[in-house]
This record gives sequence, C-alpha cells and structure tokens, in this order.
Amino acid sequence: MSSISQLFPNPSPSRFPGVPSVLPGITPESTETLRGLLQDDYLKHHVFMNDRNFHNHIAHHVLAAWALGADEEVIQAIYDQDRKSQKAAFESPEPITRGNYNEHLGDGSFYNAYLKYFSEVLQQTDVNAVLEEHVFSSDFNFGTKNKAGKNPEMLARFVGGLFHPMIQTGYGFEFNIPGVVAEGLAQAAVHGVGDTVIIPASLFSESLDARFHKLEINGGDKRETKPLHAFTVLARLMKDQKINNGGVLDLLEAYKLVMENCGETILKYTTEWARFDPADPKVVEVKLEELQWTNVLVYFMSGLKGGRKDFKADFFTMHLVTSSLFLPSLLAALSPPSKHLLIRTYFSVSLAWWIARGKPSVDVTSFFAGPVPVNGTVNESESKSGKSNPWFGTIQHAVPHPDEHLVKCQRSLAHYASLYGSRKKGEPDFSETELPGADKMDGTLFLRAALLTTERVKRGQKDGALWYWDQ
Repeated sequence: MSSISQLFPNPSPSRFPGVPSVLPGITPESTETLRGLLQDDYLKHHVFMNDRNFHNHIAHHVLAAWALGADEEVIQAIYDQDRKSQKAAFESPEPITRGNYNEHLGDGSFYNAYLKYFSEVLQQTDVNAVLEEHVFSSDFNFGTKNKAGKNPEMLARFVGGLFHPMIQTGYGFEFNIPGVVAEGLAQAAVHGVGDTVIIPASLFSESLDARFHKLEINGGDKRETKPLHAFTVLARLMKDQKINNGGVLDLLEAYKLVMENCGETILKYTTEWARFDPADPKVVEVKLEELQWTNVLVYFMSGLKGGRKDFKADFFTMHLVTSSLFLPSLLAALSPPSKHLLIRTYFSVSLAWWIARGKPSVDVTSFFAGPVPVNGTVNESESKSGKSNPWFGTIQHAVPHPDEHLVKCQRSLAHYASLYGSRKKGEPDFSETELPGADKMDGTLFLRAALLTTERVKRGQKDGALWYWDQ
C-alpha cells in the first residue's frame, strides 16, 4: 500500500467498552467515498480555516455522518459544502524532527510540518505508544525546554482549543485511522497553552501513589468517607461566589480570567475527585460515566433559563458533550497513569469552560418534573400508539443537516441514551451527591437534550439564519 493508503485504511470502529456502535447504512460505496474525502482533506487543507484559528471540522463531520449510516451522496455533499470555507494547505518553513520539535509549538505555520512528522512516526511506531509518549510523557510536557526556555506542555495543547485536538485524535482512535490521529496530534502541536495552573508540572513528576499520599495529608475534607462525585464538585462550585468569570463577555478573555482567579480552586476539587485507581477498569468506568452525565447536564440545563420553548443550545458547552464521546477510545489506548492524567485534566478543563460561560445554574428538579417533550418531533407510524422511536427522527434530521456540530452532538446524546437510558430516579449514587435535584434525574436526560436541541436548530432554519447555536 502507498503511504496515504496506510494512513487512511477502511475505518474499523473500536470494540472497546463505551465506544459507540455504528448504525446500519454503511456500504462499500459510502466507505470508499469517505476514505477518498478524508485523504483529500489531509492533502489539501490546513487545520485552521482562517486567521482567527477556527477549526477545520471536515473529518469530524464526514465520520460522524458515515457512522450514522449516511450514504455516499450525503457524505460527498457534506464535503462539498465544508471545503468551501477551508484554508488551503501550505508548506511549513522547515521540517519538524525530534530535535526541533519543541521550537515551533503553537505556530500554525508549522502545521504541515508537524502533520508530516506524526504521519511518519505513526507508520513506524504503535499508535498507542505515539499518543502515550507525545501527549502524556514527562519529556513532552515539563521534562524538556526549547531554546526560549519554554516547556512543550503537550497535554495542555491536546485539551486546548475547546478540546478540538482531542476530538480529532479521538475520531482517529475510534475508527482506527492513523491519518486522522496524525491530524489531531499535529493540531495539538500548533495550539497555544493557557492551562498550566490546572495542568501543573507536578502531575508529571509524581507517581500515582505520591499524588494520593499528598491528598491524604493536605487535601480535602478528612471526614469525606465516600469518593467525591462530579455532581458534588459542580454543586460546590455553583455555591462558591468567588468562582466566576468576572462578568467578561469575550469567552477567551473570560477563560484566561478563570485560569488566573479560579484555577487553583478547580485543581483542588479535581484532585480530590480524582482519588481513584486507574488500573481498576470498573472504577474508571464509573468516573467516565460521571463525566459524561455532568457535561451533558451542564450543556442542557444551562440552556433552560428561558424555559423549554426558549431553549438555548450553547455552542461552547456543546463541545463538552461532543468531546466526552471520545474518552473511551482514548482511555483504551493509555497506561493507567496516563488514563488518570486524561480523566482529571479533562474534568478540570470542562469545569473551566463552564465557569467561563458564566457558571449557569443547573435547576434539575423543575425540568424533570415535566414530561419528555416529544410532541411534534416524531413521525406517525402504523403502530397502535401512533408513535415511533423519537431517536429515529432525531438522527434523520441531524445526518444531512448543514451544521457540522449538530450530527456530532446528537450522535453523542444518542450513544449516552443507549448506555444510560434505563437509569431510574432516586438511585443512590446520584441522590447522595450535593447537587440539588440529582435524585429527580433519570435516563431521559439525553433524549430531552436531543429533542430540544433539534427544536432550537429548527428555529434557526425557519428564521433563515445560517447560525444554529447560541453564544
């Protein structure tokens, strides 16, 4: 096989626990179209669409649609639409090697060079080992410096940019496509760093045992007998009036302010929450479930201040939902210490974005007191009830939709509904947390979120708007 064929084989969805299943509809024709378009994007487009560093979402969009059963015509139409707004690829000033790797981090003009670097490395080295070394090792974080005295901090870059490098890499791992992994890691390399306070050097220099021992001596409430739940962290941060974005409207400026004023508090809570054994798959599964529920809750409940009819589908917290989908694929590739780093870091950054968005309150009780808003969202069938599975219409609406984020969001919510949809109200792990109303929450969360997201997007279409999300 040629080099490009090795980088872009037929996608083969991972079989690891927690990874989404693909839906019926995949054909040889749709798969061949997908492969060709992924290669075309790899060769022709930059990671950033413009000088404001908006991200190229082509791989996300076509892979999500393919996984939900889109045919080759839909996949081609998605590509034809999305490529119009892309920046053309261009040669970097010089190649990237192991020797000069640290010198050009954060510089978008070196994306092509980092892409070539990772493409070559991934054809010579196991993909899991490449991720482990280049994102989670000490050398690629705080163990080395460039000529200007700066550390590479690759983990911070990996979860930077509202998780876009992690999302891109996650798609590559989920579907076993090395070329998409290379794009994600190269994307991480050209992102900036602004999270050092919540991703400090100590995380890479201490063993897990040392981290836990320090926590026993210095951290947390000594009376705490049960593991800290993510809902409780959310509740405590909501109560703390010192935790805020300072009223700053510009999101990037607000995020910087949160890092400066709230970063140490976020780190304190996530350190306490992350007191678990990452070598125990069952414990990791519990923490993963907490993260996925929490991020969906933050996105969904934050949009309900105006009630169901005026649901706000927040563009930024929506990324907390779509990024969380890739945690299982990435965690399956990592050693226990690196699993621990990813889980706690991901939670810290998620909380920081939520606070930067104004720390919107989460009123669980009032919303779950109402019915699931399915009226008018499903097609009639010949069944006695006259109703079909509401997810069918939701997915059918999302797959051909022109907005690249909708299909990713609905795919994530549908997957979580398949995992957690049977949860009943009042189960102890939720009801015993400090989050008000957690005992009223059940597995309908994901369907409720998906249906109201669909309604919000349709409002945008009806008004003739080209933008479907709220900011």
